[in-house]
Amino acid sequence: MESIDSTHAYDQQPLNSLKGRFKFLWISVGARLLFFIVALYMLYDQSALFERVVNGDMGAIRELENLQMKYMPLNSLIFISQVVAVIAVCLWFYRANDNLHRARLRMLKYTPGWAVGWFFIPFVQLVTPFLVAIEIFKGSSALGEPDAAENWKNKKIDLTLTMWYIMFLIYILLILFVSVQTFQLVLELKPQPGDTTFGFIIADQLKVYQYLLTAAGVFEGIFLILWTKKVTMQQETYIHQNH
Repeated sequence: MESIDSTHAYDQQPLNSLKGRFKFLWISVGARLLFFIVALYMLYDQSALFERVVNGDMGAIRELENLQMKYMPLNSLIFISQVVAVIAVCLWFYRANDNLHRARLRMLKYTPGWAVGWFFIPFVQLVTPFLVAIEIFKGSSALGEPDAAENWKNKKIDLTLTMWYIMFLIYILLILFVSVQTFQLVLELKPQPGDTTFGFIIADQLKVYQYLLTAAGVFEGIFLILWTKKVTMQQETYIHQNH
């Protein structure tokens, strides 16, 4: 993708505040973190029953079915929190990137639309969101400095941004791994119609990866809040200085 010179397209357009979108982000991502912790408890609560099902205990199957019915509303809330958090992150990324164009920084590689769009393109989503985040962080760090329009690429990124990407990458890769393993186990077990045990057997075999997946999601969310807060403060400072 070619670099974008937005000095003309955004001429004389003031920056928009990021405070509202950051508040939406940290509340939604924070709620997602809480539900992830609840999910860890739910998995732990069921793990002993998974082992009993694997050992042929039919009573454990009924207990698990009752437990999953009990947790069904929580599972729905976990899913909703995931969707809301994704929306909040997309809105924040769009405005944070758009503000850099409004500040007329030169040689920006990503447009506001693609700053969000790359998150949803398979395989590319493993790398490009981090590159977008780097551009947002560096550009925001340079706002208000002399020659910021040309020299913003020389700024350094924060450790919290790097750690966010590492956790983000681990989280995505674990999702892919668990999905592939689940598919392979279904092929191996060849469940019959009406068989309710195979799902519990799969859950037992993959529970360690589910623990890791949930833990990665928690840390990814924490580091996301930390680095987006720094960018928000940098952009808000520039807005107040130029009000």
